[in-house]
Amino acid sequence: MKKKLSFMIGLQVNIDFVMPVRISTGIFFALKCRLFSDHLKVPSGYTHIVTRKEIIPDAFRRLEADGGRSMMERTIRVTGKGKLSVKPDMIRLRINIEGMYEEYDETLRKSSDCVEILKDLIEKLGYERKELKTLYFNIDTEYESYQARDKSWKRRFKGYKYVHRMKLEFPADNKRLGKILYALAHCSVSPEFTIEYTVADPEKSKNELLGAAVKDSQAKASVLAEAAGVNLGKIINIDYSWGEIDFVSRPLQEMSLRCCEPEECESASYDMDIEPDDIDISDTVTVIWGLED
Repeated sequence: MKKKLSFMIGLQVNIDFVMPVRISTGIFFALKCRLFSDHLKVPSGYTHIVTRKEIIPDAFRRLEADGGRSMMERTIRVTGKGKLSVKPDMIRLRINIEGMYEEYDETLRKSSDCVEILKDLIEKLGYERKELKTLYFNIDTEYESYQARDKSWKRRFKGYKYVHRMKLEFPADNKRLGKILYALAHCSVSPEFTIEYTVADPEKSKNELLGAAVKDSQAKASVLAEAAGVNLGKIINIDYSWGEIDFVSRPLQEMSLRCCEPEECESASYDMDIEPDDIDISDTVTVIWGLED
């Protein structure tokens, strides 16, 4: 009695068994190696009849075009890891101001006034006004909970709160940093700020990192190929999922500057002595190499 079995070897093949046989790893190997034979002999000696019409047409044409070589191609897949330590050369000063007022118009006006004060301040220090860039701005309603006379909890409107986050970037220099922090501390705005150290050209560092990852993959693949007694061939495929790399070092936590007595002395400065650590970054690349005798 004939039985029909369907299984996948990259494409579907229907096989009529002349008599019951045991499906083993050897059958799959035989099918891979001799897919285009009209008669396939398995290790047990039984004969399987496979006709070309039973093979999916598109898959058959692809395999016939390359003579079945892709099924026998020997490859090795190795993931390389690149590591890099970058010395930061830029300071990013993140400035955050907040305020709450009863009227929406007043809230918007106060926010704009504070930004103008900050732009005037950095302009006096030699920066352009447009260098103070907005990262986030929002005005939202604020409510508070209270207990009424009947002991129930209710909410009441407190006002409109604005949040404005900005950044100012400049070359890493402790003297520049000391001047701007002193100016912020002696202006009428009391901002919160975070000091970040970063790099001016992150793309250059990313490219160096990728190059190091590919070299690491090649070195690992060469060791494996040599141990296996084969030679490393050409690159067949490179798989890389691009992701954002954060080139940031934060030696100081978030700080708040309380308003001191305003001063007009432009030469005044805090004595800053910060030496940021190098920024350590890493990334991976997966390479498929061909193997040769």
